[in-house]
Amino acid sequence: MTTEQHSISVLGCGNIGLSIAHGLVNSGLYKSNQIILTKRNTESLEKSMGSKGFQVTADNNLAVKKSKVVIVCVTPAQLDSLLESIRSVINPKYHVVISVVSGASIDDISVKLGSSGVAIVRAMPNTAIQYCQSMTCLAVRGTHHVAGRAEIEERKDQALAISEKIFNVLGNCIVLKEEQIVPATALCACGIAFFFRAIRAASQGGIEIGFHAEDAIKIAAQTAKGAATLVLEGGYHPEYEIDKVTTPMGCTIAGLNQMEHNGFSSAMIKGIVTSAEKAASLYSKKQPAPSTTTHHHHAPQAHQQDSASTTTTSTTSTANNNTESKSNNKRRTRNQNKSTRNQQQQQTTESNNTQQEKPDSNNNDQSHEQQQEQAPEQHQPSTASSENNEQQPQQPQQQQQSHQNNNSRRGKSNNSRRSNTKKEQEDPNNPWKKQENNHQHPAPVYDVNSVDEALAKARSRNTHQQNGRGNRRGGSGDGGGGRRHNGNNSRGGGGEGGRRQPHQHQHQQQEAN
Repeated sequence: MTTEQHSISVLGCGNIGLSIAHGLVNSGLYKSNQIILTKRNTESLEKSMGSKGFQVTADNNLAVKKSKVVIVCVTPAQLDSLLESIRSVINPKYHVVISVVSGASIDDISVKLGSSGVAIVRAMPNTAIQYCQSMTCLAVRGTHHVAGRAEIEERKDQALAISEKIFNVLGNCIVLKEEQIVPATALCACGIAFFFRAIRAASQGGIEIGFHAEDAIKIAAQTAKGAATLVLEGGYHPEYEIDKVTTPMGCTIAGLNQMEHNGFSSAMIKGIVTSAEKAASLYSKKQPAPSTTTHHHHAPQAHQQDSASTTTTSTTSTANNNTESKSNNKRRTRNQNKSTRNQQQQQTTESNNTQQEKPDSNNNDQSHEQQQEQAPEQHQPSTASSENNEQQPQQPQQQQQSHQNNNSRRGKSNNSRRSNTKKEQEDPNNPWKKQENNHQHPAPVYDVNSVDEALAKARSRNTHQQNGRGNRRGGSGDGGGGRRHNGNNSRGGGGEGGRRQPHQHQHQQQEAN
């Protein structure tokens, strides 16, 4: 039977479905009344295609029953539901199914149709099929195809012959292995959009150099068509045709090099590769998770009920075990927290008791340390001042060493005091021993004679030093020479009645004290 004697149905009339319908009529292979178009919402389809004589319906089963060739043009997300709806009316010995769905393999479609004997052909055209200028890639077998029964293989060959006859009048077609259909989607179906973008870019360049938009698009599109015709009709490589146009130091090679510097070729290559990767995963993402049950083996209802009851009991038992373990863990944590709290309380009470038992000893130790630090300072008040007067210009290194020595002495003395507090308290001769009655330290007792002798020695030493300084610094006159002369603190021109010496003023204050 020839294709002209039977109707053809297009299930899912989107852009590519409508392009195929128009191309079939424009080629003369089919009349409009022999083509059945289906869509969920037929209102817009009735207005655009029903007026031209096409049969329009929303019933896919009716369309399949009235046609021999079924072209599936739905999206990958809609494929499963469509195949399940028509599986009951598909006749493997009669119908030819042509799928233009991206990513769905022949095995996927045959499984959804419920029969491996259906002749299925994968086709990948582009929208230029509307004007019979499409490049369509066909596949009916894969690389690792295992031949089945002769009857099935014969039906596949017949389906491929029918598909080639249809798509050859709609442009050009090529038969590939099924594994190449996904790359063909990027290069053939998506590729037409890439070339449209190239034509648009060329027209925008024409507008920038002075053309109107309509003229620029027409020039760019016809130029692209001429380039494609040269490659298809002449059979030469595109670079061969480029070499005919380019001349040394010409404007063509300058423009081509500028395009390549900006990534023209690499951008096109990357776009095609990305589209191919995306096309391979379009249908696989929509696949549901495989179920473990099969349609051929059915267990008795009693067995199913028993299995369901066992599963429910097992789930309830596991849930109970989980709740019990959680409650036990909570109890353990509560007990641990209580024990830690009790230990902390015991430690705090013990520390408070120890602090309350030894408040007096701490206070006495502190006062004892303070008095020991103050006592030597009271015994030698004048000697410190005299030493400071003698050593006024000190070096920074000596000062740092003295500070370090003082700090080390103080640390050692503090440590020795703390360690020997008990010994000092037990010593009866210790004047700093605490009194048991009033808990007060006795007042320190000083030797008056020794203090007077120390003061007298300090006075004599200071006077001697002041006289020596005056002799060293003074000049040759009573007031016209140096600043100081014979111990008198007089400036030049002021005579002997200069200022009062600061050291004498300090000694007078000390004597008054």
